[in-house]
Amino acid sequence: MYPFHPECYWRRVEGGETPVYVESRLLQSDPIKTPNLPCLRGRFKIDLTDGCYHNCIYCYTYSQPRTGLPRGMVLIRRNIVEKVSRQIAKLSFVKPIYISPNCDPFQEVVRGEVKGLVEVLVREGLPFYFVTKGAIPKEVLDMVNGHPYIDAQISLTTLDEDTREVTEPNAPPVKERLKGIERLKEVGVKPILRIDPLLPYITDDEEGLKDLLKTVIDLGVRHVIGSYVGMRPEILSYLTHFLEARGMGEVAQRYRDLFQSGDSPIVYNFHLAPIKYRYKRLRWLSQEVKKIGKGRVTFSTCMEEGPKETLFKSLWTTNVCEPVQLPTFKRVRNHFKPVKECIDCLTRICEKCFHIHHPYTKNLLDYS
Repeated sequence: MYPFHPECYWRRVEGGETPVYVESRLLQSDPIKTPNLPCLRGRFKIDLTDGCYHNCIYCYTYSQPRTGLPRGMVLIRRNIVEKVSRQIAKLSFVKPIYISPNCDPFQEVVRGEVKGLVEVLVREGLPFYFVTKGAIPKEVLDMVNGHPYIDAQISLTTLDEDTREVTEPNAPPVKERLKGIERLKEVGVKPILRIDPLLPYITDDEEGLKDLLKTVIDLGVRHVIGSYVGMRPEILSYLTHFLEARGMGEVAQRYRDLFQSGDSPIVYNFHLAPIKYRYKRLRWLSQEVKKIGKGRVTFSTCMEEGPKETLFKSLWTTNVCEPVQLPTFKRVRNHFKPVKECIDCLTRICEKCFHIHHPYTKNLLDYS
């Protein structure tokens, strides 16, 4: 394992492997929680694992204060479906459920768990959405076919498979994600594309991004989110060591220079690349989305600035960064039904509405 046997770990990385240790545990607490990020407080979340099998070199999951797990360890929450079913039975109101912000819902090691979870949510008629760079199983697509309260986002930053193998070593190939966009559209879900996180000097070249946009827009994505990677010390340390182990020492040094400079701002405890670097490239990306999408595809950024700044928001062609229009649901007798006022509402954080309509779940507003 990386933290305990670094010499062995990096030797295997040099040989093209990215080792992951998979174990399981029984979840003790309620799995449905409110996310930490202020912009997600209008959602619920469910995480299927602690840690993530994809082990991307920029992974936020392994940085404190998140899981606290060693890099490369994945704990599967084996009883997650049972726990979710029990918690839903107690709820009077359910906000749209995000599956799952701290790990990919379609890691190959949780195929059974995600299938069971989707089955429960569809059966209850509840709203949910996911962000994935994984391969979506056919049985999941069959279950969501015709379900009106689902949304999806595909994460893809490059069409180059060699680059993908470096940046997202255990994630499925690019072609699987492109198939995912096609298959989602076939079952009535027109997905969002997340070009996120962009990696300076690796995945932000204009020609590569232009090819990516042409491909995914032709496949039918409705919105593009473009954002750059954020760094915490442990992320930067792992990423640069990984690049060096793969013979990319010059790029690793450029990362140290970029993120340890005095021009690197801090947003939500993440160091970002200097504003001039990010703004120039994201402005170009927004213009390309408008040009290639011919006005039919919208654009936004994510976590590029502090809450009081508007520079990057000037690039948006939507009112919200993540245009996921899913209503809150309330229990009426033994069934859940959408709250009428929420059906056409895109407000992401509606505290007044929440306190009026959610007497049972007020405690879930606490960060968890």
